[in-house]
Amino acid sequence: KVNHALTVENHKIKEEVKTEQMKNQNLIQEKSKLAQKVTVASIIPTYNLTADGIHVTRSGRERKTDKIRRITKIKVCFTLGANKITAPGSKNIYVRIARPDKKILTINESDEYSFMYNGHKLQYSAMKVVDYQNKPLTVCVYWKTRVGQKLLPGIYHVDIFEGNFNIGQTTFKLR
Repeated sequence: KVNHALTVENHKIKEEVKTEQMKNQNLIQEKSKLAQKVTVASIIPTYNLTADGIHVTRSGRERKTDKIRRITKIKVCFTLGANKITAPGSKNIYVRIARPDKKILTINESDEYSFMYNGHKLQYSAMKVVDYQNKPLTVCVYWKTRVGQKLLPGIYHVDIFEGNFNIGQTTFKLR
């Protein structure tokens, strides 16, 4: 009788352990899903994204132009939107400008002008550190033309990165 009672109790305890293990597994999966949602929600929204070729006149004024021979710099402006989930503070904003032949306009090919994105090292065209306080913030970043770097006619692609996220994209055309 004692042996039979212990066997029944053993089966009962094993069933309870299995039930608790299933609950634990479900909680782990739910926690993972919620962590992914928080990660996605912490992406800073970007809007009003513009990119233009700029010609600086002799008087120092900036004028938009799409003529390659006149461009002295490329201006990329955008607004970082409000996001209550993202931690406020200093944020590194990386801008990559790709020519029509997919070559990235960079300051230098060294690692000094690169950043990590999803485990890959990417070159950037321009970088700016901003003080983000969870409120909309307008940012403008410039890439200056350099001797030896040739601009090509066609459509240029601009990508904006913050942290491990691509937060904005746009294109502009030069002729």
